[in-house]
Amino acid sequence: MTVVGMWFVSEWRNRWRALVGLMVLIAFATAGVVAATAGARRGASAVDRMLENSLPATVAVLPNQGAFDWDAVRAMPEVEAVTAFVVSGFGVEGLGDDAAEISGFPPVDDDVWRTIERPYVLDGRLPDPSRADEVVVTTNFVEYSGEGVGDDLTLRLSSPEQVDAFEDGPPAGPTVGATIVGVIRSGWYSDQLGAPAGAVFPSPGLYAAYAPNFVGNEGSGNINALVRLRDRDGVEEFEQEFARVSGIQNVEMFDLVEAADHIRNVTRFEARALLLLAAAAAGASVLLLGLAVSRFSAVSFQNLEVLRAFGLTPAQTRWAVGAAPFAAAIGGAMLGVGVAAWTSHWFPIGSAALIEPEPGVDSDWLVFAAAVAVVVALVVALCLWSARASRRLAREAPPTGGSVVATLTASWPLRVGMGTRLALEGGGSRTSTSGRSALVAAFLGVTGVVAALTFSAGIADATAGYERFGQTFELGVFFGAAGEDMTDSAADLEVIAADPGVDGVNDAYNDVAGGDHGPVSLYTYDPVGAPIDVVVTSGRLPTTPSEIALAPVTADAADVEVGDTITLTGTIGADEFTVTGIAFIPAGPHNGYAEGGWVLPDAFDNMFDGFRFHFGLVSTAPGVDPTDVADRVGSAASIQLWPGPIIPPIEREELLQLQTVPLLLAGFLALMGVGAIAHTLASTARRRRHDFAMLRALGMRPRDTSIIIALQATVIALVSLALGIPLGIALGRMIWRSVAFDTPVQHLDPTQWGLVALTCAVVVGIALLLAIWPSRRLASVRLGHVLRYE
Repeated sequence: MTVVGMWFVSEWRNRWRALVGLMVLIAFATAGVVAATAGARRGASAVDRMLENSLPATVAVLPNQGAFDWDAVRAMPEVEAVTAFVVSGFGVEGLGDDAAEISGFPPVDDDVWRTIERPYVLDGRLPDPSRADEVVVTTNFVEYSGEGVGDDLTLRLSSPEQVDAFEDGPPAGPTVGATIVGVIRSGWYSDQLGAPAGAVFPSPGLYAAYAPNFVGNEGSGNINALVRLRDRDGVEEFEQEFARVSGIQNVEMFDLVEAADHIRNVTRFEARALLLLAAAAAGASVLLLGLAVSRFSAVSFQNLEVLRAFGLTPAQTRWAVGAAPFAAAIGGAMLGVGVAAWTSHWFPIGSAALIEPEPGVDSDWLVFAAAVAVVVALVVALCLWSARASRRLAREAPPTGGSVVATLTASWPLRVGMGTRLALEGGGSRTSTSGRSALVAAFLGVTGVVAALTFSAGIADATAGYERFGQTFELGVFFGAAGEDMTDSAADLEVIAADPGVDGVNDAYNDVAGGDHGPVSLYTYDPVGAPIDVVVTSGRLPTTPSEIALAPVTADAADVEVGDTITLTGTIGADEFTVTGIAFIPAGPHNGYAEGGWVLPDAFDNMFDGFRFHFGLVSTAPGVDPTDVADRVGSAASIQLWPGPIIPPIEREELLQLQTVPLLLAGFLALMGVGAIAHTLASTARRRRHDFAMLRALGMRPRDTSIIIALQATVIALVSLALGIPLGIALGRMIWRSVAFDTPVQHLDPTQWGLVALTCAVVVGIALLLAIWPSRRLASVRLGHVLRYE
């Protein structure tokens, strides 16, 4: 057996506990870094992997008409596939208040899931398109309801009379027994943020058997369609050709390519945050591993030095020092990779989790192999560095001269000057310690924590309600659709405006105009009494019929700014408008809050011969319970007011998903700072024992040594706070500003001064706590023993 092998056996027999501890530490560090890295890669690619094999729809076409010739659309040369769906739902019995949100729009034809939006089947199979009693569900539905493949559901349909009358309320039609045959996921047929109950999608056979229960006896129900184009970049050309073929200029369309790009941006941001978390974990791991490996290697080197007198060569010494840590690195890295593979079923996180095409355990062999190689190489490098450092420190002469910090603090009181020097000067000898490494680590920790808290404060402010998304009304009422009101809306609005708890009302008609860069959903700005607040990011609201305030996404798509003009075409005419402002609008059934525009009623009437939807938007006075207002108005006017936005913006849920990872990142940076400070203070107590013993022999009291170590810790904390707080605030605001503008959401610079003050207190408190053990160790040293040994 070679010398190295014999030494390894000896190390294992005598120090196996330390080796096992080192292996566990390596496994823990490897698992954290690898899991975060592999999860980031998986999340960043989720959208592309979903779209690669699912035959995704390119555009959702929303004419909202019961009778529409979709065969003419299928015949268009740029169209590859079309599937229609009815804009109506059904009830699912036994699921409580969430039943209305669970039903998915029933498909009308059997092209769905075959030639377009072919889903990933996560469990079971796809339904038979000819059967009315088979459904598929999403994963959230399974988790919410506890029902899975093979279980039965009872579907309750609306009556034809309810559909024709646009009547809300529980479905009053027949019940249909159905069996869950599969769990599916595609770009369109997937779970949505803010919908934890999931969705149920029936077979096309349900519509075929019960068509009047979805479109009514008079054909009042609406049928829309998903369209897959041969060229995914040809949406604008398709819109123009569709208008020519159909003769309808204002059909609303959702560009699903842009929607996928938006989700891709969200998932990539989440992935970047996870990679930063992995980097922080790697930094903290290198620090902790460096301390552990250096301690283990230093002891091995000291023991091996004795054998140098018997002919052990320097090369054999280096190999012997690294043998045991090398074995621990291989074992720990392999164990860590195994743990990371097991935890992969929790990844990806956030928005990517809802569109991951193959959820469950995943093995990223590229990351796994790279991790094992890097960990082993790092541990060996740390061993060799530790051995070389030990040999160098054993030979070096005492340092001469003084540092800049020492010169500046020479006239200070001894305890203050020495504590400051220990915190700020670099290590340059066997007995000195470097406070600068701890200072850098503490600075990074403070910066990361403050940046994460600042970013989190921005998200918390934006998601506290819906006001930052332009939904500045607490109540809404639906008056009618397709050009017909169901009640006397003018009288109802007067009743609402007269309620003492109401401080703003807007009469909002909605329809879609055609533009050179796609359809534009328009709302009337028509206050009844006091106006509701409108979030205007630049400029102002329109004051004449020739003016318009555009939503930011629409303004960007049309490449217009305040002062520019835009031409829009309605059902009876076209008008040119001057853009007076950029403002958020109500999020409606077929538009987001950042897509569309505000016009005055006269401008709306000049363009449209009716309306698509008619809403009343109501804001309540501060401190007033909107439920009380809804009850009073409902009794007085016999109308139903619903709480919150017309359609809650999904972007609010997306922002909420972004809070967790930055806070985890801050936690790892804080851990790195705490570890570095603790190591520096412990090293001071170990390496400067002789210096402190000499001062004690000259009359310094034990309490003074404790004060010096406490001052060292305090200076490190204060300097890191002084540098890290302003940089952390600036960095957090910069990241939040970028996210707010990309979302978009009304931007306010966030600063949580209370949390910043708490951070200061916690950092100083932790530093002083870390100083307790080194202080006691120095205060209790035996002077004679230390001075005689040195």
